[in-house]
Amino acid sequence: MRVYLDTSVIVRFLTGEPPESAAAARDLFAAAAQAQVELFVPAVIVVETGFVLLRVLGLERGAAAALLASLLECPGLAFDQRDVLWRMVEVLRDRPVPLVDAYLAAFAAVRGVGPEPGGMPVVASFDGHFDGLPGIRRAAAAQDLMR
Repeated sequence: MRVYLDTSVIVRFLTGEPPESAAAARDLFAAAAQAQVELFVPAVIVVETGFVLLRVLGLERGAAAALLASLLECPGLAFDQRDVLWRMVEVLRDRPVPLVDAYLAAFAAVRGVGPEPGGMPVVASFDGHFDGLPGIRRAAAAQDLMR
């Protein structure tokens, strides 16, 4: 049976707080590890989990990235875009880029195609923190798309 996981369950599993809810979350994850249930986690839920860890709970980027990585490694969990999410975790851990922009950069790098065959995927943004991220290039204007 497939069950779709909400951010609230994931955060309780990752943080252990509050204890009663965390215990219920651990039981659900244990059932998934024993193949009694498949827990499906859409990419948007992983991004929201990252937001809660960073903004609501105030974790440092490295700590939040480590928790998200541990989530991606949990047995019995299925993810859409796991490859993109791994890249997002790397960007979050290694670069001072906002979480949603880390996801966009990861998606473009992993799933995108460049404007020319063999070219790098382009992210249209005025945000300079995209500059220098691996696997993409930033364009701020139409003329930048063709360089």
